[in-house]
Amino acid sequence: MTPLLAPGICLICEQRPKLEYELMLDTMRNIHVDFPFRLAGRKYICEPCAVELGTVVGLVSGVELQETLEQALKLADRVSFLEEENADLRQMHVLTERFAPKPRPKVKNAQS
Repeated sequence: MTPLLAPGICLICEQRPKLEYELMLDTMRNIHVDFPFRLAGRKYICEPCAVELGTVVGLVSGVELQETLEQALKLADRVSFLEEENADLRQMHVLTERFAPKPRPKVKNAQS
């Protein structure tokens, strides 16, 4: 991890990374003020805050996206299978209608 520029804290929660491998997103922007201010300097957002923000605006993680895509592919396969099965059943219905015995005409009883 590259060293963080001052102040080296998250702009949202105002905390430093708790773990060595915790990501800090560099916004590439700075806070400029003309008086001493604890957050003056580079703007960072920590990983937990970024995840929380993403959730609030409806974003999903890469893992959730992959799971959703896999589920969508399975459902697309199922739809294809059902469409083929439906076409087969329609064809069977057409053949059944074509070769089914025709109903006999009703014979009227001769009344004496």
